[in-house]
Formats: sequence, C-alpha cells, structure tokens
Amino acid sequence: MFSADTAQASSEYSSDFKAIFTIDGSGLRDGFDQVVKDSDSITGAAQTQDITDAHDTYLRGNHWTTAAGTTPLDAAITWGFDLPVTLGGIHIWNHRSDNIANNSGYEPTRFDLTIFGSQNAVLARFLDVALLPNTPTAQTFSLPAILSDVVAVQFKVRAVEASPDYTGLAEVRFDTTRTADAVPLVAQ
Repeated sequence: MFSADTAQASSEYSSDFKAIFTIDGSGLRDGFDQVVKDSDSITGAAQTQDITDAHDTYLRGNHWTTAAGTTPLDAAITWGFDLPVTLGGIHIWNHRSDNIANNSGYEPTRFDLTIFGSQNAVLARFLDVALLPNTPTAQTFSLPAILSDVVAVQFKVRAVEASPDYTGLAEVRFDTTRTADAVPLVAQ
C-alpha cells in the first residue's frame, strides 16, 4: 500500500481542511504508513498497514472538505505521483462528518474515478461507483486489471449523503495488487 505524492482539489474549505490531508496519514494511527514497524513492545508482533484501521472523526487537519459556496457535485480531487506507478486497487476512507460538523452528511456516496497515464492519457474510467457513508474504515476497490505507468487518479463526486453545501474525504491509499474481497471496478 502506498500514498500519492500530491493532492489537488477543486476547492478547500480552509487551510485546516486541505486536500493534502487525504494522503498524509493524519487521522490514521501513528506509524500507519510504515509498512512494517520494528515490533510491538508488548506482543512482539510486527505491525503493518491495515485498511481496517478506523480513521479519526472529523477534525481540523485530518480531512479534506470543500469550500463554502461550492456545490458538492462539482467537487473533485486529483492525486498525483512523482514517478509513474503500477496500480491494482484503491482504499478510500470516507469523510467522517458524523454529527460533529454543523451540517453533517458530507460523505460522497457515488463517485467517478479516472486513472491517467503520461501526457494525461486516460488509462481507465469508472463511473457512478457506490461509496458507503458513515464508515470509519477503508473501502477497497480493485481495478479489472493491473495498470502500469499511472501518473494521476481523479475522484469526482457524483452524490453525497445529505449535505447541500460540503463534501470531502478522509484518506486514500493505493495498491499495486488487486484484492480478492474488494469491490470490483467496472470500466466504462
């Protein structure tokens, strides 16, 4: 599992809710992005990345949220890679507005995913994909085939749970392999 190098969004609520927070591990347990830590001092077990790790609830500095005055259905975020990567799957931790925000229901419930190669060539497009709201753990999606030379992935919001004003995401990670029990993405 790995993270993107850049994150650019159509808008950001403020510096407390930036797109970069979807790739920096904020909101995940300490050490999440270390593939294997030395070992747990109590159990002696190695700790690894785990998509069943819950993301923290909605706080400043750990979520991307769109700007006021924008429409959630116009929102998009693009993750970029400094060097081309091989991509087989994506893990998405949905927004956790869970009654903490003034108007909750920010979570995207449907999205389009576009995967780009060099010179902005579209390698694959997945339309109207379902995403569950109110889930603290990652939702995993597998590509129909492993793609190489990926330079960017764009997530475009198509529907949200309830908010007419805001949307966003908590975290995202990528995988070089496909996961058998993941939601299969169907190319359009």
